[in-house]
Amino acid sequence: MGAQEKQQQKQQQKQPQSQSQEKSIRKTAAPKKKAFKHVLNTPYQVKWPTPPEELVASLFEELLRILAPVGEHRLAKSKKDQKDDSESPAPEVTERIHVGINATTRYLDQRINNEKDASAQSAIFVCKRDIRPNHVCAHLPTMAGICQIRLIPLPEGSEQKLAAALGLPRVCSLAMEITEENLWLDVREIPVMKAPVFTGESSTFFPTQIKTVGKLG
Repeated sequence: MGAQEKQQQKQQQKQPQSQSQEKSIRKTAAPKKKAFKHVLNTPYQVKWPTPPEELVASLFEELLRILAPVGEHRLAKSKKDQKDDSESPAPEVTERIHVGINATTRYLDQRINNEKDASAQSAIFVCKRDIRPNHVCAHLPTMAGICQIRLIPLPEGSEQKLAAALGLPRVCSLAMEITEENLWLDVREIPVMKAPVFTGESSTFFPTQIKTVGKLG
């Protein structure tokens, strides 16, 4: 057998092996397809409200204006170059706000347990689009529905603006008892949250709830 024939024979032996390796690489590198599965969802979940964007933008602007003195007072208080030790009193609104998820949850819990005045003009403001992970604020619609209070999801980017107004690094939610007429005129346009299944208002048949879950196969 000549040298040329031997070389051709070696190439033929290598070819199946290289094809097998190429198929293996393709199989490994192939992207996983996302599979979707439809499952029954609970009908008792209270959904987030979807108020008009223009209305939310208007009331959010008014809210920031009302809260601005709180941030200014906090900034003045933190300055070390003050000439005297006297402190100006905190703005009155600080007594009517509950800042942060934990404080908001406590406020709602107190309303549910009748530890807070249920007749107060109150609202919950949540930077829903800025909160990660989302489940951090997932309990708020149900709690707001039980005590029938207004829940207002704020637009994207509101977390930074709200924190700046209050002079804090971060603020993702705020419960507030509202006495300002201009703000209340906008807020009252948003219906109160309701959770009939928890409050026992009436017997209602709920439609079947289907949710789609995506999973990489």
